[in-house]
Amino acid sequence: MLFGSIRRRIVSAINKVYSITSKGGSARVLHEDDKLKDDEIQLGRVAIPVPDDVLKDSISLNENMSNEELSLVVTNVIQNVDKQYTEKEPYDKVLDPTPSPITADSKPTLPDGWSAAYYPAGGETGGKPHIPSIKEWVNNVKLNHMTTQDLQQEYGKTFNKKTPNLWNDDMREKLVDSIAFMVARKIWYVGRRPSSMTDSEWDEHTKHMRPHQGSFSKNEHWSNGFPYGQEYTYRSWGHEEVMELKTKGKLSW
Repeated sequence: MLFGSIRRRIVSAINKVYSITSKGGSARVLHEDDKLKDDEIQLGRVAIPVPDDVLKDSISLNENMSNEELSLVVTNVIQNVDKQYTEKEPYDKVLDPTPSPITADSKPTLPDGWSAAYYPAGGETGGKPHIPSIKEWVNNVKLNHMTTQDLQQEYGKTFNKKTPNLWNDDMREKLVDSIAFMVARKIWYVGRRPSSMTDSEWDEHTKHMRPHQGSFSKNEHWSNGFPYGQEYTYRSWGHEEVMELKTKGKLSW
């Protein structure tokens, strides 16, 4: 009886996760020894990641929701997948091997601006992401509308430090450089999905293509172990646990 009850809960969780991920959202089944991550909320045996700009305490879910209702709330309201994707992932022009200026008004719209697939390890060319273009995107697009307070908070989060009380051009340059490094590093190891695919589809399609640890830069730093192996589940946004940087010295590629 007990085994049957546990099995039903697991099957129910698997169905919920499939419903969410098939619509482009992110969720995972919590097995017996699994722990909830800092950026997740729990519904039964399902762990649901929450973007860092959404208050977890403001979310209300219940297990009586149908899988369809749950998946729509998660993907459209909580995770707002399209918004997260276009804010966190560089668009095609940024990753084009023939660089062109990246300005605040150059940001395209879905789905066309993110239609290309960028495979792990540079795909057929084997080339690394063009860092200067990614830095332009970070500076002119990603951080463009942030207030000084927003930038200070982003700085503290990126470098795992207390939010600074001051702000200057040197700090902004360091922040841009570091975010660009992490974005390029992630694309090198796990690619960037096209808008025509969901995260789960891209994960299944490319996880066997991921290059070995250390192939991106000598400056890689992983205090909790290398995260981008085949066991990593691709997500086009979030994953604060892999935002790790070398703690001393200047970043270089």
